[in-house]
Formats: sequence, C-alpha cells, structure tokens
Amino acid sequence: MVLPAVVASLLLFLPMAPGGGAVPDMSSRAHLLRVFDEVRAMGARPGENLIQQEFFAGGPDDDDTNKDLHVVVLIQPETGMAKMTVQVTRFERDRRDRNVKTARETNTIRAEIINRSVKDLTSDYEEGALHEILEQVQMAVIQKKRLLLEKR
Repeated sequence: MVLPAVVASLLLFLPMAPGGGAVPDMSSRAHLLRVFDEVRAMGARPGENLIQQEFFAGGPDDDDTNKDLHVVVLIQPETGMAKMTVQVTRFERDRRDRNVKTARETNTIRAEIINRSVKDLTSDYEEGALHEILEQVQMAVIQKKRLLLEKR
C-alpha cells in the first residue's frame, strides 16, 4: 500500500527529540509558556516572593560543565498575571585554559503571562534566534527537573 510508505518517508524528515520522538513545531510563545509552566511548578525558594531558577543549556549532554549558556528564569506572580524574565548569558572557553569560561554576551526575554497567554513579549533576539534559544531553554528546564526528580 502506498500510504504507509509515504507516511514512513515523511517521518524520516521530522526533527528528532533526544528521547527519539518527533519534536512538535512550537512557536516562541508556546516555548515560553512551557518554560513558564515548568519553572512555576518548581516553586519559589523558602522566604522568597518570586520564583528564580538557574539552568545551563547548549551542551551535548547532561553535564553542565559542557554547556555554554547560563539561563536565569525569574517569575514575579501578581494578581491575575505574572511577569517573566529570561536572561541568557553565552560563555566561551578560553583558548589557553579549556577549564576557564568567559561571559561574552547577555540577552533578555521579557513577557507577561495572563490567563495562559503570553502578552507584551520583548526580546533582544530576532524571531528565528528567539525560537531556537527558547527551545534550548525549554529542554534545559525539562532536563534539570528530570535530574532533580531522579535524586529524590
């Protein structure tokens, strides 16, 4: 039958997730909302009124020392909404000493989350780069949550 062969050939061209499944095509706003949901679920640290979590992204494996992006996610809950800031700092390794990394640039993404919708999204990134960086941030958040759950 032709239909299964066509479907199988199309599946070969879908991007693959680390676990082997197809990666759904998500907009930047959808990625940001997923990051918001995941980080909010982690909760605030004792004694803090805002949620702050840090992550490392952009590496080939789960080892944070191999990653070149440091991500800070801040969520300020307010009545009926939340303000969210994502700060991404890119590091480069020193050519003389591979153990030393130097911060090269920091970019910020800001948005308000109202009724499960992203409003007033501003970013230092162009749209294509924003989508890519939020995809990496989302993966880093999910990986960190998975690692934290494994330690329990």
